[in-house]
Amino acid sequence: CFSLQAATLIVPSQYPTIQSAIDAAGANDTVHVLAGVYPETLAISRKSLVLIGEQAILDGEDKRRGMIITESSVYISGMEFRGQRMENGIGSVIMAIGAPSGNDIMIIDNCRFSPKIADDLVSIKGADCDLILMNSFFNGFSAMRNGYSIVWSGNHFVQMVRNSFDGCQGGGSIIPNSVGGIALQCSVHGVPPYSQGTTCIVEDNRFFGCMGMSINLSNFSTAWIIGNVLSQSPINPRIETNFRLNFCGRVEVLNNRIDRIGGFQVISNSDFLIFANNSVSDITNVRARELMWGLRTYSGAVPIVEFRNNIIYNNQVTSLFASSLNVNAQFNDIRLSGLPANSYHPSNIDVDPMWVDSSKHLAFNSP
Repeated sequence: CFSLQAATLIVPSQYPTIQSAIDAAGANDTVHVLAGVYPETLAISRKSLVLIGEQAILDGEDKRRGMIITESSVYISGMEFRGQRMENGIGSVIMAIGAPSGNDIMIIDNCRFSPKIADDLVSIKGADCDLILMNSFFNGFSAMRNGYSIVWSGNHFVQMVRNSFDGCQGGGSIIPNSVGGIALQCSVHGVPPYSQGTTCIVEDNRFFGCMGMSINLSNFSTAWIIGNVLSQSPINPRIETNFRLNFCGRVEVLNNRIDRIGGFQVISNSDFLIFANNSVSDITNVRARELMWGLRTYSGAVPIVEFRNNIIYNNQVTSLFASSLNVNAQFNDIRLSGLPANSYHPSNIDVDPMWVDSSKHLAFNSP
């Protein structure tokens, strides 16, 4: 999408505002924004563009959106987005709509987001274009109702890697059962409702002190949630943190650390789920009493579930799987001390911890 043969337009030495440089830029040009505060709302339409900030702040002044991107492939790096909020009923720091061809991509690297607290605000929202979000920082985001930090509908590929969410809050603090956090889906549906070759990767992200920051993945043929840390969210009886895995083909949840969360549950209606090598501890579930729930496929058939090599201890949940489930689970090892390997819903997994004893040392029968 981006060419090395391109001009560089510098703000403010050559152009007084970021928008004036964007308007003057040709295809594949770079807009280089020097240090400073820029009280603007930006619009990019039908061009490939690189936007590079050098300690540059796009300031919404607590009254307007940040960027609207239409039918464009854009690379954004080094920008800080501050004080954005809803405008004319639309809340988004960055909003991107891809072209009907489905070839557009948004790449966001090393940016910082500190928007204004507001109902139903979305930090990054996109449709019909792919997304790569990496090395970025979200601070103090709070969507009080059905808000999300990120809502993205990609054509083929969505990736989030090495981002940090500190003190953020998803939806649901006011409206019971509403959801918030990260919602990623594939907009190209096949039969069953995902297309082969569509991929979502959520890897090495940090969610610290965030309440209700659920990760919702939908309609991908393959999805990975790998190496993320979710820690120290407050307890709220109306809201929980979930991995919602909707209508995907194969989902792998691997090597994540989940601890000191005010409520956590894995909800899946995908064909094949692997939950392995994760650490889940000190979970205080107020509403849900099972760690894993709703395991079924789109057609209602029994899914394949592999649950192995996890460390689970000191959680206030009464069972591993909901007792009403008929799960074709592939258990190839003894995980629960004193319980048979095919026990889907033991009476209390925090009293009889998995892999570790009461001192959190490896149990005798752990591999």
